[in-house]
Amino acid sequence: MVSDGNERPRAPSGTPEVLTATSKTAPVEEVAAKADGLRTAFACPSPRSGETFAHSPGSRMGSFDTDAFGVLLRMKVEVCQKLKSRFMLSSQPEAGVSKHATRLLMPLAKVSRTGAEATRLDAVPTWAGNARERPDASGWRRRGVIAGLSAGAAVLAGLGHAPAVRGQGKPHLVVIGGGAGGLSVARRVAEGGGVAVTVIEANPRYLACFWSNHVLGGLEPRDAVLFDYAGVRAAGIEVVHARATAVDRDRREVRTDDGGRIGYDRLVMAPGIGFRDVPGYDAAAAEVMPHAYDTHPRSHDILLRQLRDMPDGGKVLMSVPAGPYRCPPAPYERVNMIAHYLKQTKPNSRIQVIDGKNQFLHQALTQNAWNDLYEGMIEWLPADFIGEVREVDASARTLKTDFENFTGDVVNFIPPQQADPLARRTGLTDDEGFCPVLFPSMRSERDERIFVVGDAIEAHSMPKAATAAVSQARSCAGQIRADLVDAPPADPRLELACYSFLDAEHALINASSYRPTAAGGVERASVENSDAEESAQVRRNQAAKAKRWYRGVTLHLFG
Repeated sequence: MVSDGNERPRAPSGTPEVLTATSKTAPVEEVAAKADGLRTAFACPSPRSGETFAHSPGSRMGSFDTDAFGVLLRMKVEVCQKLKSRFMLSSQPEAGVSKHATRLLMPLAKVSRTGAEATRLDAVPTWAGNARERPDASGWRRRGVIAGLSAGAAVLAGLGHAPAVRGQGKPHLVVIGGGAGGLSVARRVAEGGGVAVTVIEANPRYLACFWSNHVLGGLEPRDAVLFDYAGVRAAGIEVVHARATAVDRDRREVRTDDGGRIGYDRLVMAPGIGFRDVPGYDAAAAEVMPHAYDTHPRSHDILLRQLRDMPDGGKVLMSVPAGPYRCPPAPYERVNMIAHYLKQTKPNSRIQVIDGKNQFLHQALTQNAWNDLYEGMIEWLPADFIGEVREVDASARTLKTDFENFTGDVVNFIPPQQADPLARRTGLTDDEGFCPVLFPSMRSERDERIFVVGDAIEAHSMPKAATAAVSQARSCAGQIRADLVDAPPADPRLELACYSFLDAEHALINASSYRPTAAGGVERASVENSDAEESAQVRRNQAAKAKRWYRGVTLHLFG
């Protein structure tokens, strides 16, 4: 037997070491302690407990009890033959495989509970990879053990909810949220190789909210903003269509609503926004007064149908929150796009906007366009005139403010926002309801193994927008690869470009670059803003640029 310089010896290359009852021995107490250590490392209950088997990071196994492992025991020789060369097990289960060994799929020796001696665990081969994969104090680093499961993965795949082990020894990145920020991180990390990537996304089809105003305006068909995840899977990224319900930060595990548990080495939270409570606005009210401000198709479909069904001469009532909220110019672009549609199809209709602010981005330019393009159709009421929306009455299609009640034939109520509830339950948010991060890595200030990108973050002077999320994803992915595979960090450039269409062919732009501060924050470094001096051709060019960006970013995300 030769040694590679580590404490535990290993067999020469190509020579499987057979563990039998006559291998090196040690007191039963020592063996039992090491077995307990391995069970702890894998969050594995004792074989007699009947508790749920909670697996290690790097694998996604559903809940299954000890009966499933009874199947493995009955398979005996078949299992051992498949694992023999990988784990150096004897092909005779009675010689080298105990219930513990089968349960853990590791070469634990058979422990005699009556004798004073038992097989010594130190006879198992040590990990011969790089230092990052070297065994830890529990005897085996989790990723190193998972690397050995490739031969037995097919066996596990047949047991209830237990699919094949992910990554086969690679460090595991889990991304919660299959939108612009989350998918961009997943793509960039996966492209570099060496990391197994899993995306957890509840919806089988993603709606690109950041382009959905064009559908409301009749400029794009509905399918232009809907995407599935076939291209993501084709890139070697696992996509799990389930809702992430909890994150166990101590165990480094994500739990899903289908009973799944997914371990991670690094976690990216990109869950997007959640809505703050407004009296009267619940799930039933949202069916009547849709917000159409997330990535779920249903709310958008309801608003689109209501606009199409509204008779000529009807009134669209829109409420804009005080902020911060997703994409600052988006509500006003939505006004433009709905007005464009009404002008073409229902010219006697009107739009009333009640705003939680007294001013908004590109206000003068936008209101000039309202006068020029949609004369007499749009009324904007600032917070000083109407106060904030305090309550909604869906049955009467009414928004109640500090000073007055407002009704409409179609009511688009955009509630005040905060980070998605999962981020809050995980303990990643601050008093404002968003997630503080360290720029440019996007590492959470609350947990060094978790990163947050997109609309859920506390972004200081950087607005929430799809272009910002994709930019954050670039530097975030670089830091994750640096953590997991010692890759050099990516260029920490942070950029943003918000386009706001005035009609089908003209758009305003607000573009900025940002630099990280010494304290881990971010500040604006440069800015490009539309102004009153812009020609119509410049605005046409900006609209064309926005369309190219949309085609490019959706290709990057979805393939």
